[in-house]
This record gives sequence, structure tokens and C-alpha cells, in this order.
Amino acid sequence: MGKAVTIMFTNQKGGVGKTSTCLGLAEAFRYLGKKVLLVDCDPQANTTSSFQVDTDGIATLYDLIVNREPIENCIISRDGIDLLPGDKVLKSQEDMIGPEKITRLQHELKKVKDQYDYILIDTNPGTGFCVKASYAAADGAIIPMNFEKYAIDGLADVMRTMESFRDLNEDFKLYGVLINKLDMRMADQRMADKQFQQLDGKVFHVFRTKIRTDQTIPKAQTRDESIFEDYKGSKAQQDFLSLAEEFEEDIKNG
Repeated sequence: MGKAVTIMFTNQKGGVGKTSTCLGLAEAFRYLGKKVLLVDCDPQANTTSSFQVDTDGIATLYDLIVNREPIENCIISRDGIDLLPGDKVLKSQEDMIGPEKITRLQHELKKVKDQYDYILIDTNPGTGFCVKASYAAADGAIIPMNFEKYAIDGLADVMRTMESFRDLNEDFKLYGVLINKLDMRMADQRMADKQFQQLDGKVFHVFRTKIRTDQTIPKAQTRDESIFEDYKGSKAQQDFLSLAEEFEEDIKNG
């Protein structure tokens, strides 16, 4: 195990599946025997909720950033995956956190990078403090997107944001665009996917793997279940495992 690859999941548009992608890929890496840390940097704290974590009385991301709590006091373990819990207090406090704290997450993650293979950061839409802190801390980004209306506009927005935040992390890279919630029964989505794949290597990398529409994803989230434990053989499990293997191949090949 070397230093972890730190990936943030970002898109200016909501509803594209950032959290479900982050969770699914974390499970896939764990399935492959990798050590994973999830960082819930979304003030909604949905990743934390999916692990049924009650943040009352425990140290969270908010404590790490605002109260300078050491990261080792904030990480908890659930089902073979480590979690740096989010905190919904960030929803009301995010705009009041000073810019001098933007690199606080980056600083603390450096202390544990050699303990993990992958660190995955879930983020919220927008360009607020939490997103900036994630850009500063991550090695690069995966952009989940779907073919719903205005999705391409959202992709253009996140590309512009990425460039505008370059001063926070000059080595930041785009690992690729992930097509999510793909319904191959729809002719327009099949056509859009074919056209989009032609952009691979020209504008940005487009992952070969797509996350197909599968009701087991929202079902697992609602029931606090695992795609890899409770829905073995599902399209979701197949797709996230394929994505994890493809990402590992990309990293290996540089």
C-alpha cells in the first residue's frame, strides 16, 4: 500500500448521482481488497447517513476544519470502510468559515494517505467552502453525469470551475467523466452515449464503464443495504466493479 489516490466526485448539477457513485465505488474497491477512506464533504451529509452514523457526540469534518480536531480522532469504521463523517451543521455554517481554513482538510489527509489505497470525497453542487476544500485536498476528480436536460451545461460549468480553482491545487487532474443512470432502453440515451464516447481523449477522458439504471441502487440506499452484500449479481454491482477495475487500470497506465 503506497500513498492513497484521493478522488473527489463533483458536478455543478445536483441529482447526477455523486453520492451513489462515491458509495458504490468505495464498496467496489473494498471488494477488490483495497483500503478505503470515505470523506463526506457534502453539508447534506448523505454519505454519513447511509452508514447510519449518529454524529451527536462524535468528531466530524466540521470539528476537523473549524475546531482543528486531528483527523485520527474523527475517522470511524463501518463495514470494512473508514469514514470521515460529515456534519449537517455545515449547511448553516459553510459561508462563515474563513478562507484560511480551505487547506485544513488537505493538511489532515496527508497524515493518513499512507494508510489507504483510495480516499473518496463526496461533495455538494456549487462552489462554496466545502467544494473548494475538496479541490485543495484531492488528486483529481471524477465527474458523474447523466443525459437529462441541461446535463451537458452542468459539465461545462464544472470544467470552468476546475480551471478557476487551479490556484488551490496546480496538480489537480480530471480522471474522467462517468456516464451515470444510463437507460439503454431509450434510443436517445443510446445515441447520446455513442456521441459522447467520441469525445474520449479529445476533450477529456470518458470512462468505458457506465452505471446503468438499476432500482437496486435507490433500494439499497433507502434500506441501508450493501450493493455488494445484499444485491450480488445486480447490474449495479457489475457496473461499479467494472468501474473500479477500469480506474485501477488507468492509474497503473498513468
